[in-house]
Amino acid sequence: MLIKENVTLSLVAAILFLSFNVAMAAEKEVKDLKYFSNSMKAGDFLGKSHGDAGLTCKDCHVNGTPKIANGTEKINLGDKLCLNCHDPESVNSKVIFKFKGHDVFPHSEHVGDIQCTDCHSMHQESILMCAECHVQPWMKTLPARWKK
Repeated sequence: MLIKENVTLSLVAAILFLSFNVAMAAEKEVKDLKYFSNSMKAGDFLGKSHGDAGLTCKDCHVNGTPKIANGTEKINLGDKLCLNCHDPESVNSKVIFKFKGHDVFPHSEHVGDIQCTDCHSMHQESILMCAECHVQPWMKTLPARWKK
């Protein structure tokens, strides 16, 4: 009888433990989703500029994952996801910085070497990959959403 009670108590404890962990994970997921959703409405990240343009989470995500063509590996989603909406020629012609009287086109300098998401982030600071190898005055003029 004592063994049966111990087994029952162990099962109840395990169920309570698992229930608690599932509830905590669900609460964390809701908080994470709120963080991402809020970044579409406020702040300095790219998410806000996309939210200001009328986009919602569902424009880029399906069930929490990025909308990309079937068969695209997650590691290669950067360009595929962004190019669903952004035309590379348009981006290259609009993003121009001046350096010593010359035009600098940062998006066309390393085509194929660097993906959009290597630098640009929707819901956190973007990383200026150019600064890994280059130091240019225009880099100091980027908006606050860039990690300096």
